[in-house]
Amino acid sequence: MLIRRVSPVTVEPSMLSHLSRVMDDMVRETFGETGGSTPVRSFPPLNVWEEDKAIHVEAELPGVDPSKIDVKVEHGALSISGTKEDTREEKGKNFHRSERVFGSFFRQVMLPENIDPEQVKAEFNGGVLHVSVQKRNGVAARKVPVVSKS
Repeated sequence: MLIRRVSPVTVEPSMLSHLSRVMDDMVRETFGETGGSTPVRSFPPLNVWEEDKAIHVEAELPGVDPSKIDVKVEHGALSISGTKEDTREEKGKNFHRSERVFGSFFRQVMLPENIDPEQVKAEFNGGVLHVSVQKRNGVAARKVPVVSKS
């Protein structure tokens, strides 16, 4: 029988809400809002790509007031959160289908270690949020030689 000892992990209280939001987001993406087996599309949809000097994230946020968007870089992750307010007037309407999304949203992208959290820019144009996170100069992966001691 194999016994494996695991050291306890210490989690700072400031990270608990962060971890809780990440877990909630993962569960929603996997099982949907109702806990069923059909995944739902996350809001906002994201495009993420990397260039030599920066990581870029675009989020589609049509109908969202830019003042209701919060962008943070902390604990090695880029977080985009906010609120899309419902401006519909529903009196006298008999909806047969309503697929528009309203309410709070939260998306998170894990970032590589070589980013500079002080060099983040966010622009909102035409319902699309573009965030660029610059990489640190001179921080790159390096090959480590393996020395044989025979």
